[in-house]
Amino acid sequence: MGPPFFKKPEKAPSTETTPIKCPFDEEPKSSYQEPPSTCQVSPARFWVLSVGLCLGLFLSIIDSSIVATALYTIGTELGDLRTVNWIALAYTLAYLGFAVAFAHVSDVIGRRDAFLLAYVLFFAFSMASGFAQSIPQLIAFRTIQGIGGSGLYSLNMIILPEICPQDYLKFIGSLIGMVIAASGVLGPVLGGLLTQYTRWRWIFWINGPICVLSMAIFLFGWPTKGQRNPAKRLQWKNFDFLGTILIIAASVLVVFAFQNAGTTYSNIFNKSAFIAPIIIGLLCWAEALGGQVSPEDMGVFSGRLEDVDPEKQLAVIAAYSAAFQTGMRISTIIAGIAVLFSVLGFRQTRLDMNEQRAKLFREEESRRAKGDALISPKNSTTKKQDEGKQR
Repeated sequence: MGPPFFKKPEKAPSTETTPIKCPFDEEPKSSYQEPPSTCQVSPARFWVLSVGLCLGLFLSIIDSSIVATALYTIGTELGDLRTVNWIALAYTLAYLGFAVAFAHVSDVIGRRDAFLLAYVLFFAFSMASGFAQSIPQLIAFRTIQGIGGSGLYSLNMIILPEICPQDYLKFIGSLIGMVIAASGVLGPVLGGLLTQYTRWRWIFWINGPICVLSMAIFLFGWPTKGQRNPAKRLQWKNFDFLGTILIIAASVLVVFAFQNAGTTYSNIFNKSAFIAPIIIGLLCWAEALGGQVSPEDMGVFSGRLEDVDPEKQLAVIAAYSAAFQTGMRISTIIAGIAVLFSVLGFRQTRLDMNEQRAKLFREEESRRAKGDALISPKNSTTKKQDEGKQR
């Protein structure tokens, strides 16, 4: 008879409790997503492409202020000083209104084609502005030029981070900031020089050779198919036509009402020509921004001096330069230099505000550090020991 069959002893039930997983204890998944379009380009190709992109950004921004010191000369030659301010405003309104639209267009037709489209519009109507024979013609040409300029601006903010090697991402903000600062400062001075020593038409014609050079550099440095992973393109049916129209209408109508009031000698503040655009424009703003602007973002609309950026300074630049040339009878160069000092004043005020904020933050950090030291466990133990010795 074989050996007795022994059953393997059963394990006693464990007294340890299995922890219950709570969905709230799990770490939330990161909401970070990779950029929709990535490139693996060499640093040399990246810097070459950056030159082409930044030249376009420079031209688009400088054209918003380069005409400021030439408005009086243009109005005098073309025989219309009442509506001459629209030469600057038409460009700026189109520049601001179509920036978001061009970003969406690039999702449909691609980054390169959208950027080239913006460049062609900017180049063609810069040349046309130089050949304009009347103020209405010049305003129309400047409007379409501003549409192209908006694409050069917004697509720079999209393409540069997408093509940038990982090690160079930290330089993108500084690169864009230098271009914006240089173009904002040089605009009025360059406009005054060209108007004083040549004809005002060269303010627009000078864009021609620079545009051709910039487009050639851009096409030469654009990544090949093997170096880029383009994002999936959207369809035109997904394009936000309504939102684009609302933003453009909101930008144009409110400014049009006040500008029309300023160029009309009769009192129109109680007439429909002023009230209707204001109401419609405000309704468009409410519809376009409804549910998209948080309370924290409302500081943008506060109107404080430290929130003034170069684009918002255009109205001040244009007003100052026209006043200098009309009331004081000075040359366009001196007007440009005077406007330059006003821009530097804005910039210095902003730097002073930032320094005051930094000082307040440092003082707050110092107070918090002292408070943490007072309530730390080590400090509490030392205090108890001192009390025991006293007893």
